[in-house]
Amino acid sequence: MILTAFIACTFLLQCSMGLDDPPKLMNMEVSDHLTKSIVTTVNEPQPLAPQQRSSVRQTFGDNRYLKWVRWTGSLPNWAVSVYNQAARRTDYVCVPISGCDWSPGYYSPSRGSFCTHTCRGEKRTNQFDLLVNEQNLELLQWKPFPGYTPSNLIAARVKYEVYVGKNQYGIGPYRKKIFSVALNGKEVTYKNNFDILTLKKEKYRERMFNLKYQVDQMTTDSQQPIVIGQYKATNNNCQSVTQTVRLDQSVQRQSTWQTSTTSTLKLSSSITTGVPVFSVTAGIEYSSAKTYSDGNSVTEIINHSVTLQVEVPANQFCVVRMTGKRYDLNMPFTASLAKEYTDGTVHTVSVSGLYQGVQVGEVNVVADRCQPNPNPKPCGLQVADPQ
Repeated sequence: MILTAFIACTFLLQCSMGLDDPPKLMNMEVSDHLTKSIVTTVNEPQPLAPQQRSSVRQTFGDNRYLKWVRWTGSLPNWAVSVYNQAARRTDYVCVPISGCDWSPGYYSPSRGSFCTHTCRGEKRTNQFDLLVNEQNLELLQWKPFPGYTPSNLIAARVKYEVYVGKNQYGIGPYRKKIFSVALNGKEVTYKNNFDILTLKKEKYRERMFNLKYQVDQMTTDSQQPIVIGQYKATNNNCQSVTQTVRLDQSVQRQSTWQTSTTSTLKLSSSITTGVPVFSVTAGIEYSSAKTYSDGNSVTEIINHSVTLQVEVPANQFCVVRMTGKRYDLNMPFTASLAKEYTDGTVHTVSVSGLYQGVQVGEVNVVADRCQPNPNPKPCGLQVADPQ
């Protein structure tokens, strides 16, 4: 007689195997690659501490980085200057607030805190405005007087049609083909041999390149690990099996470069740089340099792929998870900014900005402890009854 018996302990033993330890993960192959890049525009912030623009002066329309700034006792950043050859000093373009408030002159730190200008002779005042070109972003050029009045000159008060000029003796007003300058207590006039200050008003294409990241000033904020994807390996057999698992998941890597250099005159823009990539072990590394056009923010789709083998005990299931850690990065940078005007003129300046990144790093594969299958089919052991 054959006696068929189901031995419960055999089933229980197989179900308990692996409950104390995670399953074995073998022959793991990991790869990641960029599948897509999306370029968008994020609004540029205003300067944190904008210099006080004079309320009585003209604005320069689309050339928003050029302005008249009120003197407050110290020289503002980016004040427009010229070297005075005769006096061997640096002069700054100024204009008085009252009196002949249309008459440009010069402020020289070596001569005291006042603006020297013409007003039926030489005048001095300690209440004045200074011409400021923020970050040198606008293209200002001193050009020889061409014999007529161009349309792109710099005025203190537009209605008077008095503009900024200079010669070797200093800065002064230009009006109706005549330039004058305060010299040795007098107002001296010239009909030739002087320059006028011009402003480039044409549209342009902008390129930002040669980015240098200030890694020592980087700040990071990390969060708890997140689950990128998972796979459930199930074994309904009565013996352990080895299953091949493949996880394919995509994450986003966002990068934004803020410089506060927006302008309605900009026809197009591009950024050429490698994207900073952060990891706890390696710090900052960089992807291959690319050119991103018509935007200051890039969203990259990164695909992470893992192939491995997992040993699943009998009548159990094991969950394999792909995890990562989100990092928020803030890092200052400097760069070269080239403005290529429609007439072929190129104006290149140095700018500073802030890189902001959101990345998922430290991608890893972990396996939870295996668990018994719900409602498993019993595994029997057939035993022969001796006759």
